[in-house]
Amino acid sequence: MTPLAAIVALITISSAFLGLIFFCFNLWYRFKKLERQAAYRQEDTAMMFLCLRGCLEGLIENGCNGTVKEALKTLNAYTDNKAAGLNGKGAHNAA
Repeated sequence: MTPLAAIVALITISSAFLGLIFFCFNLWYRFKKLERQAAYRQEDTAMMFLCLRGCLEGLIENGCNGTVKEALKTLNAYTDNKAAGLNGKGAHNAA
């Protein structure tokens, strides 16, 4: 093997290795970004549930009955089940 061919082979192998390292880092960075976005969305969803609960309770205080009470019971049951899932009964726990 000529010295030029050895240098070319070394450059090719090192480029492939650096490309693999860059790919792995980029993948790791994307996963971290998705985790941050998921946490942000979870906070937004929790805030919307609290606002919805407040609206439904306000409607009940103003005399709205029937489907409003059913909606509040369903919302309370849903949030209670979600909270129970986050306390250790879910598929995974937040670290």
